[in-house]
Amino acid sequence: MAFTLTVTNMGFAALVNAQHTGTAPVTIAAFGLSEDALAPAPALTSLPGEVKRLATLSGDQVDDGTIHLVVRDDSADSYTMRSVGLYLADGTLFAIYGQEEPIIAKAAASMMLLAVDARFANIDAALLSFGDTNFLNPPATTERLGVVELATLAEAQAGVDAERPVPPAALLGAVTAWLNARFGMGNSGIWHPGNDGAGSGLDADLWRGQTPAQFLDSYVTAALVLARLGFTPVNKAGDVMTGPLALPGAPTASLHATTKKYVDDLVAGAGIGFTPVNRAGDTMTGRLTLSDVPLNIMHAANKGYVDDQTAAAAVLARLMTVDGAGSGLDADLWRGQTPAQFLDSFVTTALVLARIGYTPLNRAGDILGGFLTLHAAPSAAMHAANKGYVDTAVAGAALGFTPVNRAGDTMTGRLTLSAAPTSNLHAATKQYADQLVTAAALLAKLVTVDGAGSGLDADMLDGYHAGDFDRITARSHAATGYRIHADGFKEMWGSAYVPAGGTTNVEFPNGGFSSWVNLSLGVSIRASGGTQDNVGWTTKSTSGFTLRNVEGIGQQVEWSARGV
Repeated sequence: MAFTLTVTNMGFAALVNAQHTGTAPVTIAAFGLSEDALAPAPALTSLPGEVKRLATLSGDQVDDGTIHLVVRDDSADSYTMRSVGLYLADGTLFAIYGQEEPIIAKAAASMMLLAVDARFANIDAALLSFGDTNFLNPPATTERLGVVELATLAEAQAGVDAERPVPPAALLGAVTAWLNARFGMGNSGIWHPGNDGAGSGLDADLWRGQTPAQFLDSYVTAALVLARLGFTPVNKAGDVMTGPLALPGAPTASLHATTKKYVDDLVAGAGIGFTPVNRAGDTMTGRLTLSDVPLNIMHAANKGYVDDQTAAAAVLARLMTVDGAGSGLDADLWRGQTPAQFLDSFVTTALVLARIGYTPLNRAGDILGGFLTLHAAPSAAMHAANKGYVDTAVAGAALGFTPVNRAGDTMTGRLTLSAAPTSNLHAATKQYADQLVTAAALLAKLVTVDGAGSGLDADMLDGYHAGDFDRITARSHAATGYRIHADGFKEMWGSAYVPAGGTTNVEFPNGGFSSWVNLSLGVSIRASGGTQDNVGWTTKSTSGFTLRNVEGIGQQVEWSARGV
């Protein structure tokens, strides 16, 4: 144990040399002990209540202000020591120390062996010498052999203690903690087969038990394709529109779709000056500009609407609605294929058409294979015109076909556009839409919003769910500490002092256990002739346990517990 000794006035006087020009060395010859609790005072010349004085002591200097002192008493005396005094060879009381609590209690059948580290604030420990030195065991330093205290895991991780050596287990724990802090948990900051994710190169055979073909059959449905498009395209075989179809201009070829203005001009007698779109189906030679973005699934879609719905951010937003646990999203490859290879081999034009259930119109211009039914008569100059509108407007002018109603109409044949759209309100061709949903196009957009921070959530790591890993949910690495595992398993540890012939109640930290506990004790018997059987636990529960000591001297017990 450690003492802070008070040097008496007589002790300081003994340190003064005969010439009164400096200090002189002195020899500590005896160790006095008292059962009285005293407050050390420099004016004392003897130890109050002294019951015994021992000459069996050994000591040495540890550093400039500290000595290590070992005192032995193998007599049959019994006492409870609370105060001590150091005597010089001439009987001078050199230094004293006292406290309320017992320093040590000796039974008649035991031997007292007391090791003390004493520090002096105002004198040089090198001035002190001792008699018998045959049983000294001082604390070890870098220059001296002696007793050491091993560092704990927490002390090894802190890295500030220069006195305690580190055992291999604590060294491993400290290095592991440092590597985890430096390179991520499990060295995830450095690539190795144990960590995967974007860029890891992980090649999985299945996605949640499904092959790529099975996944496509169950996941890439017509509803999903329509959700990705963001609108319902016009069926190339014929369809019913629910909104207006705005054309890019007046028709200039016989198969072009016609606008309301063209028909109105024709009816007004000014002459159409172009060939209107045939309601039964036609081929446009110029662009079809719509009046606005579509408002329902049967409206013709403009280029801006299609671009917005297939933009990277929009694709990611839709992905996030079907992402997460249980989605099946996993590694970098499927059966050895990158996303681009997978899309090229599986998401073909035939697959897309099969999922939609019909062939959409080509935005660059197409020929309808059935009727196109618009949602209403045209109300703006550039709306596609329905048959009823044209019939009413022409009133027998005999165009030779039924034009598309600009307010909205249902076509009975294909509508072929002149070219791919170049502005937001242009009608889109099938070719333009097909180019936006190719594997390469989708991949190019996905990689701009993929990666760290994208929010994409893979379902498994190396084929395991997160719950399959042993995670620590709570911990305390204090001297009395604990570690709580995610599956409910708990580890706890600590130490307790049990007085001679007495008991000590110990409570488990962090609320203890809830179901069962296994308790282990470590005891180093301090009394001569004692055995570990004389110290143990008498009662145990999930909240704590009771230790009992039948030895004649207090014991320090280290314990550990595991359970649920």
